Amino acid sequence: MKVDAGLDGVSVERGDGAFGIKLDALVRVRHVGSFGADAPSRSEFSVPMARPALHAHLWGDRARVFLQAELAGEARLLDAKLTLKLVDGLWLELGQMMVPFTRAFLTPVPKVQLPDFGLVNDAFRVGRDIGVALHGEPRRGLLELTFGVYSGDPFKLAERPNPSPMVLARVVVNPLGRVDYSQTSSLDGDRPLRVALGANAYTHVATAPAEGDGPEGLERLVTAGGDLALEGWRANLLVEGFWRRAWARAPIVETRDSWGVYAQPGVFVWARHLELVARVGLLDQPIVGRERAYEGGLNGYVLGNHLKLQLRYRCARPTGGACRHSLTSQLQVWF
Repeated sequence: MKVDAGLDGVSVERGDGAFGIKLDALVRVRHVGSFGADAPSRSEFSVPMARPALHAHLWGDRARVFLQAELAGEARLLDAKLTLKLVDGLWLELGQMMVPFTRAFLTPVPKVQLPDFGLVNDAFRVGRDIGVALHGEPRRGLLELTFGVYSGDPFKLAERPNPSPMVLARVVVNPLGRVDYSQTSSLDGDRPLRVALGANAYTHVATAPAEGDGPEGLERLVTAGGDLALEGWRANLLVEGFWRRAWARAPIVETRDSWGVYAQPGVFVWARHLELVARVGLLDQPIVGRERAYEGGLNGYVLGNHLKLQLRYRCARPTGGACRHSLTSQLQVWF
């Protein structure tokens, strides 16, 4: 029996590695100050994340269990996932888990460069759901394929059950070698040139909210997206674009389109310790109209992603309107 405690948490593993369990936790403490755009100024502290997690593996790497809770705000279970290795390079995932749509959202939260996923990503990603997915990485990870079926009642915001399951597919090509799902891979030193090209889409029938005093209706949603991840030396770049069409089926027939795109470059100006990040996004949605977001960030790493301080300035600007400015400072502790 092996017992270990360190930056990666506390783990217990059988001597031959056949069985093991690990406990860790992620905590974020945040202050946000905002002003401008004819709105009252605000200043508030919060603990947006307090997430203990359990990782277990059984029979070597044949089965993995992941449980994660959120204790910040209203306590709830975020993840309860079982992963079964069918053959080398092919896995079956079951349970409540992150829906694999958008590269940024699939990146573990401790390894993202900015305090959140941003205006555009928030508008199109699904969040978590209950379902089953088949994930394959043939040719040693040069290709990633995922196909999943989910309840269609996204965990993060479902107020009414949707009348159909959600079907999703994702494909990623890594022509120069597998690109890890991390925005901070340069913490390990200078990186060789790597590029990843991804495409994903999902569809389901949803309950459309009522407009005014009218009745609720049904709409078919089709959402598609593409992503480019590029890394090399001490720098990286993430670009994602999305499009969604909603076909209203009842009580009237109509279509509505939404789209968004953003780019997020980053570079370590002091190897392993100080990083500059930027993000520019454009979002166009029915009723709301067009919005822009401009962000700049500075990250200081004390113990890598285990202990870091993030500073981020953001200007959110609707078309024809003035900027709503905000300054976010965040301390991340992950052990």
